[in-house]
Amino acid sequence: LRSGLNTIENLIVPKRLARFAGTANALADYGVLHGMMFPVLMFPAAILFSLAELLVPEFSRCAAGRRTPRIRYLVRRGLRVSLLFSLCAAGVLYAGADALGELLYHNRAVGPALRLYAPLIPLLYTDAIVDAICKGLGQQNANARYNLLTSFLDVSFLWLLLPHYGLKGYYLSFAVTHLINFCLSLRRLLLVSGARPEIKLSLRAVLCAAAAGWSTSLLPKEPGLRGVLLPGAWYLAVLFLLWTLFRVVRLGDLLWLRNLARRRGNRT
Repeated sequence: LRSGLNTIENLIVPKRLARFAGTANALADYGVLHGMMFPVLMFPAAILFSLAELLVPEFSRCAAGRRTPRIRYLVRRGLRVSLLFSLCAAGVLYAGADALGELLYHNRAVGPALRLYAPLIPLLYTDAIVDAICKGLGQQNANARYNLLTSFLDVSFLWLLLPHYGLKGYYLSFAVTHLINFCLSLRRLLLVSGARPEIKLSLRAVLCAAAAGWSTSLLPKEPGLRGVLLPGAWYLAVLFLLWTLFRVVRLGDLLWLRNLARRRGNRT
């Protein structure tokens, strides 16, 4: 059913977008989004998806053994690491969006699109970890219901918004439906695991990332690879400095990632 809804979405987007006043540019920009921007946007997630693969069997073992304290610990660790990693990726892509679009595709339309969608990366990446943990805890049915609901909402929003707002309506639909899916999945995870969300730490992490992202606007714009590496390195340096000052990053997070990587290497 979800595949059918996705097919309907792919069919109606060009047709409904054609009713928009700026038809030619809107269709061309839609091609840029799916053919150029989204692959770059989701490329760093490959690292996080590897972590998600490790979490599914680990949570399954803990759930089978009814190791509730271990489950709560891993939930907190998984959410924290996914949020911090996604904020790093979002800031790097946001800071080097224009230069990255020119470098990879020689297309100036990629940069603004990438900068627009980059702030959604923490939502998209963290949702992947939440879904993986829910699967490990046997919540596949709940995930399926949430995915079907948001897919139906996505089709409905696109049908209504595209003729009037074009790609702005597409962005609104994309952001709202993914936010709904994330909130429902996170709520299910917290109820099942009994873990408490680290709201204060998350807010500090996001505010530090916003400040580091703003600081990149002070740098001169450089073309080519230099325009990607310079603002990206600056962003990460400022970000980790702020995270250290506000006690967002802790030694335990780094040690946990190292242990997971070693365990995966031993299995392979």
